[in-house]
Amino acid sequence: MSLKPAEIHTQVQENFVCDIVLLVFNNITLTKNCIESILNNTDVPSKLIIVDNGSEKNVRDQLSRVKGNDNVKVTIILNEKNLGFARGMNIGIRNSNSQFVCLLNNDTIVTPGWLNNMIEVGLKNPGIGVINPASNNFGQYPPKGKNLEAYSGELRKQFAGKYTEVGQCIGFCMLIKRELIEKIGLLDEEQGFMFFEDTDYCYRAKRAAFKCAIALGAYVYHHEHKSFGRIKGIDKIFKKSQEAFYKRWGKPQRVVLILSQRLEGEPNPIAYYARGIRDLLRDNHFVYIITMSRPTGETLDELGISHANLRFICYRKSFLLRCFLKILLRRKKRFDFIIARDSYILNILKKTVPIHKTAVLDKLDKKAIEAIWQKRFNYQS
Repeated sequence: MSLKPAEIHTQVQENFVCDIVLLVFNNITLTKNCIESILNNTDVPSKLIIVDNGSEKNVRDQLSRVKGNDNVKVTIILNEKNLGFARGMNIGIRNSNSQFVCLLNNDTIVTPGWLNNMIEVGLKNPGIGVINPASNNFGQYPPKGKNLEAYSGELRKQFAGKYTEVGQCIGFCMLIKRELIEKIGLLDEEQGFMFFEDTDYCYRAKRAAFKCAIALGAYVYHHEHKSFGRIKGIDKIFKKSQEAFYKRWGKPQRVVLILSQRLEGEPNPIAYYARGIRDLLRDNHFVYIITMSRPTGETLDELGISHANLRFICYRKSFLLRCFLKILLRRKKRFDFIIARDSYILNILKKTVPIHKTAVLDKLDKKAIEAIWQKRFNYQS
């Protein structure tokens, strides 16, 4: 049963359950819509900390007129210039003291129950440190003819209190537990002006034994890439931040496992790889399994590999042909490693390496995969 806002407030036992840090840089129309959605749809006692990152005067003037309500109290902090994502958010975090802190972009629209659904997942699961809501960021769009409120209501009814583990959360709306902040600190301001600070924080959280998750019963719509305003040289900023991130953590690898028809007779062919899959997912890599049928969610839970970074590609007919075509013709986000136990498939894949240009292995060995990757791209882990 889902926790009600009053029950959440009782469990937290603080005046404010959550501090919402809203980072603003111009885009006053989007900002006003975002603030309005927060005031209308937040039903747990919260403090809205608006951090303006050097916006134009008319934006600041309008922000100064924002008033809170019974559930949401408002504090406004004005930076003289744009300090970037990490520095701006850290100013808000330093001015917070609640058990939960939610980092929020100003190009979002929150829906009823958004915050208490995320908090509920955090309260019920001590091992989770960072939480995203469901969102169009993850390909979840309201069906045609259904508005955000109706769509989010269906998600709350079906998935209240439920979550799925992910490799990392995204900073458009990211709920963080106070205990995690106390353990690993704030966002890394050396990562860059913007981009990858959220991913870096999630990697640090996982290194400290906290999980990242999506609260399936919460929904926030994100007008992607609108919060940057008119920042010049955005592509160069992204590339510089990406290079810094890869140098620190290494680039995520895309590993595909082929479970051919010859292996389908085993009681549970995925169980053979379960330990290796868990290791790869834990280290933020992506695992694709090409098989004839997708296992049930219960099976994945039993094996401990239920994860958003685990993808299935199922071919019931012409398995071998479609499998080879998938590998040979994949252009976007190509696979980095192919694992196959079937000797027939293995031999063909090895002979066609000059075409698909993907490393081929006969077993799932995380250390071997990482050694090949580091040698090839000279990334530091």
